[in-house]
Amino acid sequence: MPITTIHEAWTSTEMKLIIKIIDGDPRKEETLTGLEHVSLQPDTLLFHPPDGYEIQYRSDSQNADEDVRQLADWLVKES
Repeated sequence: MPITTIHEAWTSTEMKLIIKIIDGDPRKEETLTGLEHVSLQPDTLLFHPPDGYEIQYRSDSQNADEDVRQLADWLVKES
């Protein structure tokens, strides 16, 4: 008789993640792989800089403007 195996994937469309995978084989036990304690509202402390570091915001965009101009010059060549 042919052996039937299962491969089951549980996904979250909202988070665009595979949450759990179940692989089963009648000759062996099931194998479960996945994430635990998944939340759409993660702990905000995970997204803070470590102690001693600070976030700095630039008020001007002169450096970025120059980078974009150089990139455009490199990508678009006049013929």
